[in-house]
Amino acid sequence: MIPRVGHPAPAGAFSLRAARVLPCGSSAMAKPVKYKQPRAINAVTVVLIVVAAVVAYLTYQYLPIFMVKQESYRVLDETASVFSGSKNRYLADPKQVDDLERKMRIELQRAGIDDPGFETWIEVDSKHSVRLGVAYIETVNWPFDVIEPQENVVELEYPLTLEW
Repeated sequence: MIPRVGHPAPAGAFSLRAARVLPCGSSAMAKPVKYKQPRAINAVTVVLIVVAAVVAYLTYQYLPIFMVKQESYRVLDETASVFSGSKNRYLADPKQVDDLERKMRIELQRAGIDDPGFETWIEVDSKHSVRLGVAYIETVNWPFDVIEPQENVVELEYPLTLEW
């Protein structure tokens, strides 16, 4: 039962004033808890640094491979666009197709393919279908020969359908 304003609380009722009674000698303010200062370098910091280093190294190893693959596909796409823009000329003369393939090969080397034995092709299947492609080997080298060098064969092919 809550007393009304201006009326005294009945005997035996809970009093907020009585609940605030503090033991002798204690102050009204609670003392702040003092924690030990954490060390500048602890186990969590070491784990975070190791994880960051591993992620940075894997990014350093695999991001260039991913970028070269994307650039190679872009070169194939641009070459397909050149082919489809002058399809009558390229379908009529195989020497023109060889020249376009040579230009594509130069652009792929500029894109970052450093494999000396990489292969390129432009295959005219019919007057409606052409396939452009590249195959090369990417090598991942690990420091201190922790893992043997890994060679991955990357083969990209761009199918082109010619509309008349």
